This record gives sequence, C-alpha cells and structure tokens, in this order.
Amino acid sequence: MQPYAPERRLVLLLAVAAAVKATFRSSQASADQATRAEVRIALVRDGTAEGTAAVAATFRDQLSKLGYVEGRNLEIIERLTNGAQSTLPNIMRDVVASEVDLIVTNATPAATAAKSATNRIPIVVLGMADPVRAGLAQSLARPGGNLTGLSMGYDRAFAGKWLELLQETVPHLKTIAVMSNPNNPMHRYLEADVRAVASQRGLKIRIVPIAATGDVESRFKEAHRYTEAGIIFGDAPTLGDKRKVTAAAAKHRLPVVYGVGSFVESGGLMAYAPEVLDMARRTAEISDMILRGAHPGEVPIEQPRKFELLVNLSAARAVGIAMPESVLLRADKVIQ
Repeated sequence: MQPYAPERRLVLLLAVAAAVKATFRSSQASADQATRAEVRIALVRDGTAEGTAAVAATFRDQLSKLGYVEGRNLEIIERLTNGAQSTLPNIMRDVVASEVDLIVTNATPAATAAKSATNRIPIVVLGMADPVRAGLAQSLARPGGNLTGLSMGYDRAFAGKWLELLQETVPHLKTIAVMSNPNNPMHRYLEADVRAVASQRGLKIRIVPIAATGDVESRFKEAHRYTEAGIIFGDAPTLGDKRKVTAAAAKHRLPVVYGVGSFVESGGLMAYAPEVLDMARRTAEISDMILRGAHPGEVPIEQPRKFELLVNLSAARAVGIAMPESVLLRADKVIQ
C-alpha cells in the first residue's frame, strides 16, 4: 500500500477535525436545548406594580442573561396582589392549577401561601425574613421540601443596627414606634428582636400596626403623638406606596429607619438593608439551578450578599434633624 501523499493527509486531517467540531457543536446544542427547553414560571408579585417593578425587571433581565427568552423558551405568568395579601391563597391555587414548572415570589406571606398550595412544584422566594422560624424550611443549609431562595438576613443584630442609627440621629430619644404589619407573622419575630435590643439600650417600644396602605396617615399621626422616631420593616402595605409613607413621615416630622433601601430613594430618611436588586439577580440564578434539575430542598437558602446604609439629607431637613457625621461617614449612599 502506498503511503498517503501530504496533500491527502492534510485533506483527511481537515475532514476529521470538521467532523469532530460538528459532533461537539451538535452535542453542545443538544445539551443547551435540554437545559433551555421551554419552561413556565409563575411570577407572583406581592405588592403593587410600581413597588415591585424594579425587582421584577432585574429578575427578568438576569434570566435573559442566563439564556431564557420569553416567547422562545420561556413563558412567565405574572400575578400581582396590589398590596392585598388576602388574595395570595387564591392566586397561588390558580398558578398551581396552571401547571407551571416553577413559582417565584417575594416575602414571607407569599412564601407561606405558595407552600400551602403545593408540595410538588418548586418554589423560589426572594426576601423571606426568617424561613426557619416561619416554618418554611427545616434549616437554611438544607431546607427540605419544595422551597428555597433568599432570606433578608434580618436578625437581632439588624435590630441593633436600626436602633443604633436612631439613637445617633435623634437627640433625647426615648420611645420608638415599630410600624409593622399584624398580618405578617415574621413582623412579630422582628418586633420581639427590636424589643429585646431596645430594653438593653434603655428604649421603649410602641407597636403601631399598618395592615393596609390606607392605614398610613392615621398611624403616623398616632406615632407622632407618642414617640420620637420609628422603624418600618417593609412589606406589601408600606412598599405598595412608598411615597405616601415617606410623605407621612415628613408631614408628622417623624424620623424613620427602614428595612428596605428603596424607601430612602422615595424620600425616606435612612435605611440599613440588603441590596434587593442583587437579591433579584441571585433569585434568577437559583431559579436556573432548579430548572436545570437541582432539588429545591437541597439548595441552601442564602443570605444577602450585599448590605447598604442609605441616607437622604432632604428627608432629614423635612423632619427637622441634622444627620450626624458619624452616620454620614458610614453611609454607602447619601442622597442630597
């Protein structure tokens, strides 16, 4: 047998290389197709359209970066409570009946409603206050069941930060209004944390309930009468109309520290809080893990990766206080 001429050997090598490359591309395409097959996600937004818009947009944007394209390999079924948390059980039953592949939602009340509606469909939640104390997970490291996501990371140390900021900012502070939602079970735990730290700091706490956005004006009037400052953890009734909340704080000259940063961008005084948009991006990444086959009960519930202190100097002037330099130097963002 005659040896191959150099030209024939080159042609053969090129042919083999092309075949290998084609096979690799075909295999890669098949793998991508398997992980990017059409999926249906129920995105249940507990809040108003305006109040949840930035988080929802960030979540969708991160999904697109992960290869999910609406109308091609992704369908998102959106539901909105408009601040009426009493609608959550019916909404969750409806999306379960729609045979979605994944439920994505926000906050503890929505997580509880989703968990009650199904033990079969995976659930990813952004911003649970404490999923273990709420009975949503066995532990953060190994949730068990069909639910995972991100905790807000609130604990007694957070309560200490909020109280510390108020004591540094408000002269002669004695009594603080904790303006919380009585229908949110996690707010009761946070109230207990604030009470425990307040007693150590020589402060008194008065619980001022806000169960609906319509309660805001009367509750701030009450808080102004009996307290010198306030704490708002933040959930659907207050996040639903942040500007109404911050305007009421200014009107009644009540310095408030918030547990969600977007209040400050809407005219609130200050917040120490997780960076929620970063959490929205991570929620999309966890959703991708679940859609690729990870079991939610084995995906750890994560704490926020970023925290921020925000201060609004215009809001400080509105409530009649001068922000101390000790707070301003620690702030991640100061709004003039």
